[in-house]
Amino acid sequence: MEQTSVEYLIGTELTIPPSDDWLQVLEEENVQLVILDPILDSELVEVIRSQPEWSVDSEDDELMIFTLSKRH
Repeated sequence: MEQTSVEYLIGTELTIPPSDDWLQVLEEENVQLVILDPILDSELVEVIRSQPEWSVDSEDDELMIFTLSKRH
């Protein structure tokens, strides 16, 4: 019988109240991919965009996708 590998995508939605601790929460939760609304999440977009270890993978008027390139 032939074996087939299956990949699973596990999604978690975090609700983070506005604060200066966003980056700490992302690190504690080991978040490596963030999808944000550039309008509704504009404060968090600016915080993540300013971090050298986060990069923008995709961006349009409706969403931004950030990925973590390295951990300290």
